[in-house]
Amino acid sequence: MTLPPVIWERSFEIPTKPKAWARVGLKNGVSFEPKEQREHKATLIALAAPHAPPVPHDGPVSFALTFRLPIATSWPKWQQEAAETGLIVPTGVPDFDNLSKMIFDGLKRSGRWFTDDARVIGFHAPSFKLHHRAPGTLVDVRFYREPTAAEWKARKALGSGFAFTSGGAT
Repeated sequence: MTLPPVIWERSFEIPTKPKAWARVGLKNGVSFEPKEQREHKATLIALAAPHAPPVPHDGPVSFALTFRLPIATSWPKWQQEAAETGLIVPTGVPDFDNLSKMIFDGLKRSGRWFTDDARVIGFHAPSFKLHHRAPGTLVDVRFYREPTAAEWKARKALGSGFAFTSGGAT
């Protein structure tokens, strides 16, 4: 499988306990986002802001995410140690997909990362939820550049002698 060239990549940490996206509620016929979710999203946006690109991206985006969930202090010592080494992993709630959705939705809503979370094409590296003594989320995001019509036609005309790069045709 071939992907378009990467034109921008950033890795950063959101050093706060990961929270899952929750379905928007309905009260008296009006939809609303739970207060805790709004507050977490605002925190996520603020912590990600220093790492944002100069302009929002309107092309393909991919992620690698590692969600570090707290280790239960009520667990026996052996279980805490096994979780810390990665031999016990969080298989319950929060769901990985809802944790990911919170990141995607928060970055999109900030207006600084990408124009639509439909631009997310997948994960470019293994992504996990793990137990950790320091809860947080490790985020790696990549932006890709798709060819223009002229670049595609040049590639077809030149065959293997054409290299499509992040800067355009070479």
